Amino acid sequence: MKKNLILIVVIFSLLFLYEWSADAATRIVYKSGASPCKIGDTYHNSIQAAVDMTTFNNNEYQPGDTIIVCPGLYNENVSIVAFEFQGHDWFNLTLRSYTQNTSDPLNPSKNAIIQAPAGSKKNTIYLRAWLDGITISGFTITGANGAAPCQDGGYDNDPKSADYYPQPCAGIRVYCVENQSFNPGKIINNVFTGNNAGIVIKDTSYA
Repeated sequence: MKKNLILIVVIFSLLFLYEWSADAATRIVYKSGASPCKIGDTYHNSIQAAVDMTTFNNNEYQPGDTIIVCPGLYNENVSIVAFEFQGHDWFNLTLRSYTQNTSDPLNPSKNAIIQAPAGSKKNTIYLRAWLDGITISGFTITGANGAAPCQDGGYDNDPKSADYYPQPCAGIRVYCVENQSFNPGKIINNVFTGNNAGIVIKDTSYA
């Protein structure tokens, strides 16, 4: 009986791990006209296109995706907006540069630079998710210099909201994110320059 119980537990654990990892993908972002810096499952010429493939925007659930961004200047706003899906409250998305090189942060041949387009009035990266385990690592993040109210700042920047309190744009704005202690997300090893603010955190458990 004890052996049967152990066998059942092992099978259940393996099935859980399979569900967790079977659909996870490595997505490579590289500049048009260049070659991918790494082999992956899918390939994209913008960071947002890779984010849009990760799960929630396709009505799928694929925990554990990794987006690796090759060196280059990416002139775009990146929006990561996700909510609890199919009863799951974890997500596990890693968005990282390939080189993780911050010693020469403004050199696009050596590092991935995410720059908000001029006049966009949006955060360079906007993270809003009722999910945890989202990591952003190894980028130069710049260009978020739009005046308040930033257009994607959550309720703070919505004139119709009772919480209206206009905020300028930031390199990364984290809004309404649950960051569970058992599955923490991280914002690490990034360089911020040319933004009104580096990281703005609101109504979230990121620390």
